[in-house]
Amino acid sequence: MLILVPPSSSACRFAKEDEAEIHLLGVKPVYRRQGLGRALVQKAINQSKLSSYTKLILWTRHIMKPAQSLYEEFGFTHVGNFVSNGHDFRLYELALSTQ
Repeated sequence: MLILVPPSSSACRFAKEDEAEIHLLGVKPVYRRQGLGRALVQKAINQSKLSSYTKLILWTRHIMKPAQSLYEEFGFTHVGNFVSNGHDFRLYELALSTQ
C-alpha cells in the first residue's frame, strides 16, 4: 500500500501547491523483498510526473533504515528532521522533472 496525497488534500503536511506527499508506504511482511515497495514508489513518482507535480515529499521514522535506503535509491534527499507525538522523523524530498 502507498498513499499519494495531492496538494489539495487537507492531509498534506508539507507539500506546496504544485507538490505531493507520499504517506504510509507499507508491504505486508510475507511479501517483502519481492520488489513491491520499489514498484509502489516508482508508480507514485510516475503518477506525480503525469500530474505535473514538481516535487514529492515524504517522511519516515529514524529507525526505518530499509525505507530510507529505498527512498535514497530513487534520489530522495534528506532535507530535515522533526518530532511528532514523541517520535523522531526524517523528511525527504525528490525534485521531479515532467519531461
